[in-house]
Amino acid sequence: MVWCVHATACVPPAPAYPVCRTSNTHDHTRHPLRAGEKRRRCVPPRSPWPSLLDCRACDVRWTSRDARRMLWRKQVLISWTWGYQLDNVEHLYYRGGMSDKSAIEWTDATWNPVTGCTQVSPGCDHCYALTFAERFRGVPGHHYEQGFDLRLWPERLRLPLKWRQPRRIFAVSMGDPFHKDVPDDFIRRMWDVMVEAHWHSFQVLTKRPQRMARLAASLPWPSNIWAGTSIETNQYAWRANHLRRVPAAVRFISAEPLLGSLEKVDLTDIDWVITGGESGHKHRPCDAEWVSDLQARCQLEGISFFHKQWGGRTPKAGGRELHGRTWDEYPTPRIRATALL
Repeated sequence: MVWCVHATACVPPAPAYPVCRTSNTHDHTRHPLRAGEKRRRCVPPRSPWPSLLDCRACDVRWTSRDARRMLWRKQVLISWTWGYQLDNVEHLYYRGGMSDKSAIEWTDATWNPVTGCTQVSPGCDHCYALTFAERFRGVPGHHYEQGFDLRLWPERLRLPLKWRQPRRIFAVSMGDPFHKDVPDDFIRRMWDVMVEAHWHSFQVLTKRPQRMARLAASLPWPSNIWAGTSIETNQYAWRANHLRRVPAAVRFISAEPLLGSLEKVDLTDIDWVITGGESGHKHRPCDAEWVSDLQARCQLEGISFFHKQWGGRTPKAGGRELHGRTWDEYPTPRIRATALL
């Protein structure tokens, strides 16, 4: 049962009989209450998001006090309509450019001066960010009114400077900073902020490492900017070769969703490997041998290893343990004078 978060703030036009304050379709006259029922209780909608994000009848947003209370109590975190349990509070309700409390295990926070992307490989097939953003395509005033089409947010660029406590920040968790439609100048502006916010560690992850490698020579690479690429199958092992051309203090591979063995991926000069199975109602299985092989190679070559999840119907369904324990290793940044060509 989902309790209406607008119960004390939303006052729709008075109907002829008591009604539920909100519903899945924002129709305030759809669900009459029983005679004498005092508390306004919502009929559970197909998805809780519309009720929490926007009420068109009264233009009250989720940022109201009641909505924030429900958010942080984590009473509504799942969209059963799409079958996904998203792994970041931001990806459910956050309406700004940053999320201070990320549920992604290998980071502390997220920063999105760029949102939107296009699919380039099998790992994108069930993209949680695309699924979430497309739900709000066409909703006037919503941050994802444009769906998952690429959009630049210059007003978000300097947001990391407002956080004084050091954090690991996942840069552009809802897109790809090296998408072909992101101008070089905008990428340099992002880098200027990351250099200035030297007390944070920025985790820059892309499925387009070839462009990152081309721009690397024109970008500064202090120890707080980490460079990573996603590799889900052996077919995309070549991405690691481009990553090695980037003189970042930490080079990392995100093998999530892991869709096959990565025995052909060369881990030379890689500092960190993250593995994870896919989640959602169409999740593809992750074989334990694929993960075990990567963990053994990392241990042999002195590479930090992080196993995020096994995946399943929800991200937490399969747990996180490998060989009877969790693997939460982080790399130590090192200064590289040059990149491997």
